Amino acid sequence: MKNDRFTVGKIANTHGLKGELKIQYYTETLEDFEEFEYLMIEGEGDKKFAVESVRSVKNTVLIQFEGFDNINQVEHFKNREVYYLRGDYEPLEEGVHYIVDLIGLAVIDRTRGHVGTLEEVLNNTSQQMYVIRKLDKSGVFFMPAVEAFLDRVDLEEGKIYVNLIDGLM
Repeated sequence: MKNDRFTVGKIANTHGLKGELKIQYYTETLEDFEEFEYLMIEGEGDKKFAVESVRSVKNTVLIQFEGFDNINQVEHFKNREVYYLRGDYEPLEEGVHYIVDLIGLAVIDRTRGHVGTLEEVLNNTSQQMYVIRKLDKSGVFFMPAVEAFLDRVDLEEGKIYVNLIDGLM
């Protein structure tokens, strides 16, 4: 395991005067935030902040923490990442992986061999999109994270096996 906590988003700004925070989410969907009972904030140690309310507006999560009802109490949280503990998630189904475990894995194509490293996973498209740093570091290419391209993920080997088509790279 890479670490015990997942980065699930970043506090982009405050919202209104009553202590709500705008979160740029890193989870698969906005609705994932409705499941969080608490979040941890970068720079606040192991303190858990109880989630009082969650709502979404224009592809952004708006969150209110218990005990924070004024903009002055939350303004200093801007630009910090928010975390959730790995151990508090439900176990995943077979073949499903956390994004944090995929970042940095070698990407191996069945015909081209090692083509790069998974750098980022974008969730704001119709399907997840893998951003892969080319092996020669000359740039990145994008690959839809769909069954047609994904063969398998082997976390123990540290590799994602893919079937790329001509022109994708």
